[in-house]
Amino acid sequence: MRNESIKFNTKFQILNDFVTAVKQECVINHNFFIFFDIPELIVKKHYSRKDYEDIIKVVTKVKTRYLAEKAKMMPDKPLTVVSQITDDDLVPLELFDYILSQVQHKFTEKKQTITHFLGEC
Repeated sequence: MRNESIKFNTKFQILNDFVTAVKQECVINHNFFIFFDIPELIVKKHYSRKDYEDIIKVVTKVKTRYLAEKAKMMPDKPLTVVSQITDDDLVPLELFDYILSQVQHKFTEKKQTITHFLGEC
């Protein structure tokens, strides 16, 4: 379990650093970012392939969450409009914090489950 914690902490630190970079370099209006700035940031930071894959998973979750919220805010718009991100979409930065907290919570639950299982064995 110790190795898993070390791996997770390393991965989480990279994700946290990425989110910090987004908040510093891709910000529009203090609280929002534009998705189309993300690829340039990833290239600029020279992430490894493994880190890139982890980052893309988080970005995809942020995108999915944003599109779900967008659909709720625009119930009268056609699905083709609300299921795509455009240059005009300002995505709240807080979605990154929300997704990172979910990632951390999921790992904590996994760790507790394994610890509990090992304790019963």
